[in-house]
Amino acid sequence: MKANLHACTPTLRMRLVGVVLVVCAAACFAAAAGAVSWKRDRQPPSTPSALRGTSATVSSITFTWTASTDNVGVFGYKVSVGSATPVRVTTLGYTVAGLACGTTVMVGVVAFDHAGNRSAPATATASTSACPITDMTPPSTPTNLAASAVTQSGVTLVWTASNDNVGVTGYDVYRGSTYVASPSGNSYVLTGLSCGTTYTFYIDAFDAAGNISPQASFTARTAACPTTSSEPAPIAGLAYHQAFRDDFNGTTLDATSWYPKEFWESLPRPGAVVVSDGTVKINNQRPYIDDQSISTGPYWGGEASKRTWMFGYFEVRMKYTDAKGAWPAFWLSSSAHAQTDGNCPQPDLNFELDIFEGQGDEPYSFYGTEHRNTGDLCGDSNPSRGVITQATRLAGGWHTYAVKWTASDLTFYVDGVQQGQSQALFDSGDQQMFMTLSMAACGWDSTNSCGLSAPDPLTTEVDYVQVWQK
Repeated sequence: MKANLHACTPTLRMRLVGVVLVVCAAACFAAAAGAVSWKRDRQPPSTPSALRGTSATVSSITFTWTASTDNVGVFGYKVSVGSATPVRVTTLGYTVAGLACGTTVMVGVVAFDHAGNRSAPATATASTSACPITDMTPPSTPTNLAASAVTQSGVTLVWTASNDNVGVTGYDVYRGSTYVASPSGNSYVLTGLSCGTTYTFYIDAFDAAGNISPQASFTARTAACPTTSSEPAPIAGLAYHQAFRDDFNGTTLDATSWYPKEFWESLPRPGAVVVSDGTVKINNQRPYIDDQSISTGPYWGGEASKRTWMFGYFEVRMKYTDAKGAWPAFWLSSSAHAQTDGNCPQPDLNFELDIFEGQGDEPYSFYGTEHRNTGDLCGDSNPSRGVITQATRLAGGWHTYAVKWTASDLTFYVDGVQQGQSQALFDSGDQQMFMTLSMAACGWDSTNSCGLSAPDPLTTEVDYVQVWQK
């Protein structure tokens, strides 16, 4: 350009210089206008996105985010950690250092432009790596286990506190194999237990590192169930007296009152009838039947009374396995036919009174039934009639089942509440009867078939039986 200017005439040279000056002036004004534009910018950048902790150690966490956008240009980011002064960065990441292991922090990131406009903050939380486990020593085993404040339905467990090299965090309490709770102190109150029942409890101690002590065990028995001669509510004031009661408080059946089987069955398999903890358990064990399906001949487990009664109020408190396949019952059967396997001739029809029957696939259903001549023995007909109701859930819980049997009618009860209407007594229902408690298997229809999923054993557990007569 200089060479060209010197080569020109003076007039032309002046003209070219003027052109250069005009060009320079235009460029300067354009630069000035650009310099002023960011000062007039009032639009903030967008909020940083995808803010998250991308890596962590026991003492630091690195946070990253996606860049913000702006109409002029993002100038940088301000990173806030807790209440500390924000730190300016121009990168898309920031490492928070000097933290303790297992610590959670919250980070906020704001984008800003040259004019000082700020975006809305983005926030995220992340944690440093867990502290390394250095404590490998378990607490000592709890000692001096004992029971206090024993009632019919509860007990307070107490024990001497365990020791630990760092510190005991708490204790695990088990009732048998069932986990109950994890108290922090060395005592725990249990409720909802059955009266007159012995329980085995297990307790261990644990620390913050997850080390667990060996378990300590002990047994405790709840207070005895009430054994009162006061009349049950359904017969109160009707001049009944208690003729029989068994609370099963020993370790074997009372041989003067019970057979360990139904009369026409062979002796039960070992473990079928067990007396312990104030109850008798009637266990029906596998194989229930050979092909594990419904059959007319399932194995019956039960016990029958040696004494007989005619008319009265009969009550049992029992519970049974809450599962398909269970067939619990409390019933009365003609003594003459029971002792002779139902063979004819007999002077009476084979009357049967089912005070309660249930099926495992109907946990709410109550069946109370009378059979005029079970099995059509001696050539007469076998009509039946009874009460079927949907009571509260019966399977798996303790309930009382009862019948008031008079010379004219029958009335059934669950937990003292009458079920349905009283019904007339069949003409065969005026004879001496044995009581029977049982757990049959597989039910009386195919819907309650045992199948391979049926529990082993199926159990009827009885707390007491009582008979009241006039």
